[in-house]
Amino acid sequence: MANGRQGSRAGASLFAACLAIALAIATPTASAQNWSYFISPPASLEVIESDLARQYPDVANLTPASLSGELGEGGAEVLLLDVREPGEFAVSRLAGAIQIEPSARASEVTGIVGDRARGRIVVLYCSVGQRSSAMARRAQTALRQAGAVEVVNLQGGVFAWRNAGLPIVDAKGATPFVHPYNRTWSRYLRRQEFVAYTPRRSS
Repeated sequence: MANGRQGSRAGASLFAACLAIALAIATPTASAQNWSYFISPPASLEVIESDLARQYPDVANLTPASLSGELGEGGAEVLLLDVREPGEFAVSRLAGAIQIEPSARASEVTGIVGDRARGRIVVLYCSVGQRSSAMARRAQTALRQAGAVEVVNLQGGVFAWRNAGLPIVDAKGATPFVHPYNRTWSRYLRRQEFVAYTPRRSS
């Protein structure tokens, strides 16, 4: 029986490893993902934030409170880049954010941003900070060459922003809804009643 249990555990581990590899091959944004999270999700959003700080020591972070303060002063010095898929962006985003595909090259990012980065702090965000940290690392040199004063990641992403009660919008205006990325990651949103996979319908 012991050998049987050990064999089962080994088989499960092998399956998990194969699944992670298969997902990485199949998904265009695989380089921006930590596939171990899909196998064993972290206990909290704070754990993810700490993990990302270790994984991306070359990427500066800005807390939701600090970003809120910057935007509260008018936000003229801040350029927001939303590094999520269009479907996530459609559900909600920070007001004024520009959607950037997570798989975009640095040259594509600067092509979309154009002159808007000049003289501004570029703040990238995604759901929890993983895709945006990867993008910040990939594009920060190009963005600085385009005139950005600083390139930073929003710590904890839109999840931390919304968990702090800070405002988000959709095409209709202010909204409480947030795309959870997937069912597993929805656990990191405190207000489960406002988890949404599709945008609000026009009335």
